[in-house]
Amino acid sequence: MSEKETVSAIADKMLHYGDGCTRDQLSAHFSDDILDRYGNKARVEANDRSEHHTRQRVAAQRAA
Repeated sequence: MSEKETVSAIADKMLHYGDGCTRDQLSAHFSDDILDRYGNKARVEANDRSEHHTRQRVAAQRAA
């Protein structure tokens, strides 16, 4: 799996678990080495994707 795919997969799990996602939850899916290497990048991606989704949802609600 490439770095980009790994970061995206971790971000997917972070978004799945939502606010308060813990390392223990992620450790069920990824090794500590992978989380140490890509965790920060995945967190940034998850936050960006979450904010983008929220902006789209708010704009759609305003249009309705």
